[in-house]
Amino acid sequence: MLKCILDILQPALPGLVVALFAPFLAVHLAIRRFHKERWWERKHEAYSSLLEGLHDLKDNAEEWFQAETDPDNTTDQKLRELKRDLEKFSREFARRRDLASLYISPDAVAVLDKYVRKKAQAQRSKSIFLCVDAELAAARECLEELKEAAKGDLQVK
Repeated sequence: MLKCILDILQPALPGLVVALFAPFLAVHLAIRRFHKERWWERKHEAYSSLLEGLHDLKDNAEEWFQAETDPDNTTDQKLRELKRDLEKFSREFARRRDLASLYISPDAVAVLDKYVRKKAQAQRSKSIFLCVDAELAAARECLEELKEAAKGDLQVK
C-alpha cells in the first residue's frame, strides 16, 4: 500500500516542491528589486541635490565675479547680499554633501573633496578677484566631474 502511494506521489513530487518554493522565490526577488530601485532613487536624489547646490554656488561666484569686474555698477548692498548668499549656499552644500555621502559613489565623494580643497585654497588668495575666479573655476570643474560620476554610478548615458 505504501509502495502504491509512493508510486503515485513520485511523479507529482517535483511539481509539488516547485509549487511550494516558487512563491517564496518570487516574493524574495520582488523585494530585492524594490530595494534596488529604492536605492537608485535615493542615489538620484542625492546627486540631484548636490548638483543643485553646486549650481547655486557657481551662480553666486559668477555674480560676484561680475561685481568685481564692474565695481562702478556694484553697490555695497549687492556685495552684502552676495556674501550672505554665499554663506547660505555653502552651508546648504556642506549639509547636502554630508547626507549624500551615504548614497553616492566613492568617485563622486572624491570629486566633492577635491572641490572643497580647491575652494579652501581659493579663499586663501590675496585678492577677492583671484578668490572668486578660483572658486568659479572650481565649481565649474566640479559640476562637470560630478555629472560624469553620477552618470556612471546611476548607469545612465
